[in-house]
Amino acid sequence: MKTKTVFLALLLLPSMALAEPTEDWDGGFGIKAERRSDFAIGIDFGLGFGRSDGYPNVATKLNDPRYESDTTLAFGTIGKAWIGGNPRDWFGFALGLELLDLKGNDTEAKGGAFMLRTEIYPLWTMGGRYRDFGTYGDFGIGALRNRNGAKVLADGGSVGLFGVGVFHETLRFGNLTLGPTLGYSAYFSETLTGHFGQLGIRASFTSGP
Repeated sequence: MKTKTVFLALLLLPSMALAEPTEDWDGGFGIKAERRSDFAIGIDFGLGFGRSDGYPNVATKLNDPRYESDTTLAFGTIGKAWIGGNPRDWFGFALGLELLDLKGNDTEAKGGAFMLRTEIYPLWTMGGRYRDFGTYGDFGIGALRNRNGAKVLADGGSVGLFGVGVFHETLRFGNLTLGPTLGYSAYFSETLTGHFGQLGIRASFTSGP
């Protein structure tokens, strides 16, 4: 038993020596930002297109075809604004607001949502202009209604928001960037659903590096 214990100790000694922490390692906190860091703010605005379909927020009218309101294919505008931070060049988070106003089939779909946004730059390790390609995800809660003039045709009440998209920071002026963005937003509740696309221009600013 004693011989076996000594043998195992001799085997473990090299790995224990390699596992000793070095004084130079700082846990990654010393990484210097190259593109973006610290405080961040951004906006985007552009063409919106999609469909909003639902019913009045009244239990007796829910799923009754006589009260259904459908914009079919609607066009208009979608805009977003957010404020947050970039703890790493390849990752950011923010709180923001999305607003939309689209019209189709003599019906106006209007609403928006407060959102939590995460941004990831998945091609960061490839270097060059690939570092300026990003993706985002939006999650939030808001309101959406279909109207004909002042008359409310469908009311989503409190609706959930899920959105995804891509963008590219094509032009860079110091810490200010401009570029195209393409996104998708889904609004959903028991009484109304909306599916919208956006093709727009994005502007963002970070305080670092």
